[in-house]
Amino acid sequence: MKKRGMFMLEIIEAAPEHDELLYRIYAESRSEELSTWGWGESEQETFLRMQYELRQRSYAMQAASAEHSVIVWNGAPVGHLILEWGERSIRIVNVALLADYRNQGIGSRLISSLQQNAAGAGKSIVLNVDAANRARRLYERLGFRPFGQSIPYTWMEWVAGDE
Repeated sequence: MKKRGMFMLEIIEAAPEHDELLYRIYAESRSEELSTWGWGESEQETFLRMQYELRQRSYAMQAASAEHSVIVWNGAPVGHLILEWGERSIRIVNVALLADYRNQGIGSRLISSLQQNAAGAGKSIVLNVDAANRARRLYERLGFRPFGQSIPYTWMEWVAGDE
């Protein structure tokens, strides 16, 4: 829990009661893309549910030890965070905020808090981000540097003291 001014950021363990929120966050992240396909609402919903379930299974297989959390801002659940803690680094497997809560400094506060934790533990932070994702600018501003590519994703790393 982190207090800054009047704002409070909390990270809580994701639980079954968060399933619909997590789906909504995922669906919002794909809405711009799907709007160009010309599908009706029911086709979009069916597709998104299927893709969401596949993504969940993929995370379970590829990041089995990852922690799944909900981002809470001033008491409201606003996003999700999936972290995998390694021996030398913390991997941000996925992070996303509901559209209404983007561009309000929540992501900056979240990543800065993770950086403080990582520095205290002597770990770096790694992530991959789609080259077209606006969040890449946030990561760069917070000191993340590219170190590899797996098109369309760029792998980035933050190391304490490299800023």
